[in-house]
Amino acid sequence: MPESQTRYLFWDGVSNVVDGKLDASLTCDFALLEKPQMPPEAQADKPARLSLTVDGSSEAPAVVRTKAPSRLRIYEVDQTFRPGVDLLSVKLRLRPLKDDTCLLVRFYSSDKVLLHHEVYTAAQIKRMPMKDPRSNSEPRENPGRGKVVKTVGPGTYTVRAWIAHRKGFFDGHLKKSDEEISAMQGACSYKALRPTATDEERQKEIERVEKKYADRLGMNQTAVPTDVEVIVTGPDGPVDGVKVRVSNSSQKRLKTTAGGGTVAFAGVKDGQCTVEVDFSEEQARSFFGSVEKTTVQRGKTTKVALKLTRWIKKTSGSDTLQLDPELSDEQQARFTAGMTLAQVEAVFAELRTGLAYELGACIVGGKAVRITRGKGKDSASPAQVDVTKLLAGARDAILTHTHPKGVVLSADDCGQAVKVDLAEIRAVGFTTSSLKRPLGGWPKPSGAMSDPALDTRGIYDSPTSDLTRKAWRDRDWRGVKAWADVAGGELGVVSFSTNEKTEPFAAERAMEQWHNCRNVAKVLGARFDDGAENSAKAYARLVLRNVYGFTGSAAASAVP
Repeated sequence: MPESQTRYLFWDGVSNVVDGKLDASLTCDFALLEKPQMPPEAQADKPARLSLTVDGSSEAPAVVRTKAPSRLRIYEVDQTFRPGVDLLSVKLRLRPLKDDTCLLVRFYSSDKVLLHHEVYTAAQIKRMPMKDPRSNSEPRENPGRGKVVKTVGPGTYTVRAWIAHRKGFFDGHLKKSDEEISAMQGACSYKALRPTATDEERQKEIERVEKKYADRLGMNQTAVPTDVEVIVTGPDGPVDGVKVRVSNSSQKRLKTTAGGGTVAFAGVKDGQCTVEVDFSEEQARSFFGSVEKTTVQRGKTTKVALKLTRWIKKTSGSDTLQLDPELSDEQQARFTAGMTLAQVEAVFAELRTGLAYELGACIVGGKAVRITRGKGKDSASPAQVDVTKLLAGARDAILTHTHPKGVVLSADDCGQAVKVDLAEIRAVGFTTSSLKRPLGGWPKPSGAMSDPALDTRGIYDSPTSDLTRKAWRDRDWRGVKAWADVAGGELGVVSFSTNEKTEPFAAERAMEQWHNCRNVAKVLGARFDDGAENSAKAYARLVLRNVYGFTGSAAASAVP
C-alpha cells in the first residue's frame, strides 16, 4: 500500500477571487521548489507481505498488492502570519501521488467568503517541499514581498483542500460550494471518512474526524493580527472616509477609515514606520493632520492616533490666507491675507532665529495662500515643514521656508522641489537662497552619473543624502576647512537651541551645504542663488560674521 507523503504548500495572503471571479495570474507557484522532490521508491510504494496458510502449513510469504484508498489531511498551519510579509505554511499528508493527481486548496475569510482558489497539478505537488524549509516555527519570509499589491487584512482564515486522480478534475468548479465538491464522485476531502460497515461505525468515524480535524487555529485555521491600528479624529470627532498611509523603507500601505474613524493594517514589517493621512486636494484645503512615527513589533498591536486640524482663515477682499493653528498668537498676528513673497520673507527673517522649527509658506500667483510650521519629536535639528500639507495640491507654486541655523538650501530641499514640481524653492537664513525650476522642467531621476560627486539619485530617495563629503579634497577649499576647524573647535558658538539642549554649529557643515546645493543645481540644470555673491569665499565670510561674530578684516583674513 503506498505510504502517505508529507507536503508543504504556502500562501502569501493575496486574494485571487474577487466578486466571484478568479484571477488565474495570482498563484503561489513562486513558493514551489525548482525541481521535483520525491521519497525513495521503496518507501513510496512499499508492498504489503502476507503469509498464506494451506492445509495447516505456512508457505513462503507472498506479495499481495492492495489498492490504497485516497487520503488527504491538513495536519497543521501557522497559527498567525503577516500577509505580504510572511508565507502561511500548510502541512499536508496525502496518498497516493500519481501522474494524474490534482489538488484543490481554498482559503476563506472569517465570514466564509472565498478569497483564494488554486488547483495544483501532480507536477506542482511534486515540487512542494517534503520537509518544513524553515529552521524554526517562525513564518517563512515572502520572497515576492516587493511585488505584493493587495493582501487580506486582520481576521481568521480557514484552509480547505481536496484531492482527486484525474487531470483537470477541479477545473471550472469555482462556483461550487465545499459540500458540492466533496460530493463529486472521485473527490477526496481533507475530512473524508474511512470506509465503515455499519451505521454505528460510521457515526463513530464522523465523531473521530470532527474531533481530530475540527476547524481551529493551528489545525486548518490561521489568524492575521492587527499590526497597526489607527484612529483619525477631527475637531468634531472621529472622521471616516480619509485615507491613511503606513510606510517604511520597503512598504507603503494605504487604506480608508471607516466605522468611527478607525482603520487596521496587517502585514506591516517590523521596525519603524510612518503613519499619516493622505489627503485629497479638497480635504487638504480644509484640514491638515499630524504625522506620527512608531515602531511595529510582531505579535503586538501598535495603536496610533492622528488628529485633523482646521486651518485658520484670514481674508482680505478676494485674498484668503490659511494659517497653521499651532502658530503662536504673536506669529499669527504678523501675517495677513494678500501678503506678497517679499513681505512674508521679511517676517520670516525676523522670526527665524531661536526657533526649534521651520516656518513655511506657499506662494501662488505672487500671494501667500498658506503658512505653517514644522512639527516633530525632540531633535537636535529644527522640525521641518510638511511640504505636502503646505502645498495642498497647489501647482507651479513657490515654497519658501526658514532655516533657523541660517544655512542655504539643502540637498533634500532640492529633492522636494523636484518631487512636487515647484516653480521655485527658497530658504530664509543668513541670506535668502533659492533654486528655480529649469525652463524645460525638472529632469526625471537619473541613473549613475559620470562624476560620483554629482550623483543626484539620493536627492529623490533619501532626505539625509549628502552629495559632496569629498568636497574638502578640492584645493580651493583647504583654506575654508582650516578656519572651520579652528572656529568650530575652539569657539563652539551655539546658534540653535531646543528644550534647553544646545548644538554647536559647525561652520564646516554650513559651507558643505552651500557646496551641496551648488552641485545639485548644476546637475539639475537649475539656477541656484545663495543670496550673496554666489561665491564660496564670500559666503564663508558671511558665515563667520553671523556665527562667530567676526567682522571686517578678521573675517577676510580667515578666508584666504
